[in-house]
Amino acid sequence: MRATGFLVPLVAGLVWVLAQPVTAQMTTSDRCGSCHRDIFKMWRASKHADSVEGAAFLESFRQSQVAWGDDRSRVCLDCHAPMIAETGDWELREKVTWEGVSCDVCHSLVDVDLSGHGPRMQLEFGPIKRGPIIGAESTGHEVAYSPLHEKSLACAPCHEYASADGVPIMTTFSEWQNSQAAADGTTCQDCHMWRTKANIVDPRVKRIERAEVNLHEMPGGRSLHQLVKALDIEYDLVRTKEGIDVVVRIANVTGHAVPTGMPSREIILTVEVAAAETARQIDQRIFGKSFVDASGKPVEYTWGFFETGVRVDKDTRLAADSEWTETLSYSLPDDATAYFKIRLEYRNAMAEMQYEATRFEFFSERRTVKRGSGRLR
Repeated sequence: MRATGFLVPLVAGLVWVLAQPVTAQMTTSDRCGSCHRDIFKMWRASKHADSVEGAAFLESFRQSQVAWGDDRSRVCLDCHAPMIAETGDWELREKVTWEGVSCDVCHSLVDVDLSGHGPRMQLEFGPIKRGPIIGAESTGHEVAYSPLHEKSLACAPCHEYASADGVPIMTTFSEWQNSQAAADGTTCQDCHMWRTKANIVDPRVKRIERAEVNLHEMPGGRSLHQLVKALDIEYDLVRTKEGIDVVVRIANVTGHAVPTGMPSREIILTVEVAAAETARQIDQRIFGKSFVDASGKPVEYTWGFFETGVRVDKDTRLAADSEWTETLSYSLPDDATAYFKIRLEYRNAMAEMQYEATRFEFFSERRTVKRGSGRLR
């Protein structure tokens, strides 16, 4: 009787737990933000927070639904709404789902499975929140130190993707694996989540002197700050008998290709040379990765990268640790003063990106080259 008396409430309790909706085990990010105000504010400004509600994604997702139907278009949500793997909320009705890459997604991460077609998150939702701080304490929930959160592997599930045909579409994680940055022990977090002064929790809850946290805005390829750091550019202007030579050198100083991520991203180099009585002469070089579909036509929409039969057309990106040099020659009259301009721009070339500012300049210089010969730097 004692055993029976013990098992009845135990079984009843287990049935109650199993009967609870999966979302009851999860935490919305605004609830996290009630205590972690500074961190929540950073996250809200990130692309992770906008991964479902962003206009460009919604437009691309709608197009994929029209082209493929609901079942196939769900592949987009694996990364843009990772909670779906646990909730099954494919209609995006629950807030924990449409919050995108939320606080609870990252802080419930326990492992990354590399055994299948691509990296997969292993999530455990509940009262324990995991992170990179050893010996962390909390008055609001349980905490656990997670060495995974200090490794680039934590980023792999959404920043490495191959199509069903095995064609590599996004390769940021593997690019990093083969870089000098990885060999030196520099992680994704070092460059995209550096430490900054902020309150770990609201001081009214718990005051921590001289607190620092990892930057949760996680700026990436569309960040002017990150682009300026990503490339070193140098040029020489050399007067010749025929006019002027421009020697351009660009070095990638990141731990991945530039640009990386979705193939729609491009870096555009433009060099212009002109004189008072000559037409403007312009050269452009585009660094990017382009694909064609099964019929050989260029892929023009983001959802098109996930079609079967898609293949790489050309890859002119600047690989990690690589350097690109080219000499461009321009004809000018002997006595002409040359006017020179060089600039680098970022562009997202996908048609649906009209909803966002998709082209901006992040490096620009102008020079005047006087009569005579010689080298200017």
